[in-house]
Amino acid sequence: MRTTVLFGDSLTAGRIGLAFRRYMPVSTEAHGIEGDTWLGVAQRAQRYLAGRFGHTRSALVLQGGANDLLIPHMMATNDLWKSSGSGLIREATPPVPTDTEFLPLFTASLAEISRARPDAHIIVCSIPILGEDLDSELNVRRRIRNAGMESVVGTFGNTVWCDITTVLEELIHQHHISEGMESPTYLLDDPNNLERDVRTIGTDETKAETISKSRRLAVTIDGVHPNGVGAQAIASAITAVLPW
Repeated sequence: MRTTVLFGDSLTAGRIGLAFRRYMPVSTEAHGIEGDTWLGVAQRAQRYLAGRFGHTRSALVLQGGANDLLIPHMMATNDLWKSSGSGLIREATPPVPTDTEFLPLFTASLAEISRARPDAHIIVCSIPILGEDLDSELNVRRRIRNAGMESVVGTFGNTVWCDITTVLEELIHQHHISEGMESPTYLLDDPNNLERDVRTIGTDETKAETISKSRRLAVTIDGVHPNGVGAQAIASAITAVLPW
């Protein structure tokens, strides 16, 4: 049986918020680590390709890069994150917040993955929204980085770009119009809320939606991790570019 192998950060892990893979109509194998950076995701995928990735598993999804922007931003702007954020940083794979450093690293790591298994169908996901205030400085930087990443992905013949972000932005715009509201500012305001949200939501869509509404959010529970609407949108985007 063909299996879609997923490597990524907390979105792929699916413990915080709702897991997008639960809505994918294919067999999946997830390797997500909360707080992981693009380099961490890429290195783990490379090791996997060198060993366990079989010929019957011909789709590899790489979802990462959000924490390269998000963790440094939260540590610089939120007092509650200054100490807790450092606990997420791994010395060997730290966040790379500047495009001048990130894009060469992204290119080199993707080249290694592509060469390791030229027969594999490799899917690289865009960095998702970083807060539902789409005009924020952080989301502007995210759009610029996504554009750079997409241009790199296009240079590899066995690698496909998967835009999981535009549909989330469209859903947010629709929500703002229907509710007649301004952009919400909630973005991982208190790191203690992460574990509290996990305990409250579990895998319950209704509870996730309740938390989203309490924070005036449309597709996430905290500005990053998806609720049911967001998870289904991400799953549909990835499913659409699978080779079967």
